[in-house]
Amino acid sequence: MNAFRKPENLKKYLEEEGRAGWVLVEKFDDNRLRLKRPASARRGDAALNFDPYRTQVGLSDTGMVFMILGIVFGVMIGVLGLVALLVRAFNK
Repeated sequence: MNAFRKPENLKKYLEEEGRAGWVLVEKFDDNRLRLKRPASARRGDAALNFDPYRTQVGLSDTGMVFMILGIVFGVMIGVLGLVALLVRAFNK
């Protein structure tokens, strides 16, 4: 979802990852980063309020599924409503 396109978003995520000792190695594109951290940073993992080994930030896969389903069902309801209006109009 292009989470790293905006520099302010990238900065926010890198600051959070920096709390766990991660450092940016390279930015592949607006969706992927490569980070590294020294093994000694593991000692502070228990004090973090997030998983330092997460592989995804932003909208989760489950959230994405629900968003897509919401859009699909919304469009379907809209189309059914339009069909109902057209049927009523032609039956008059």
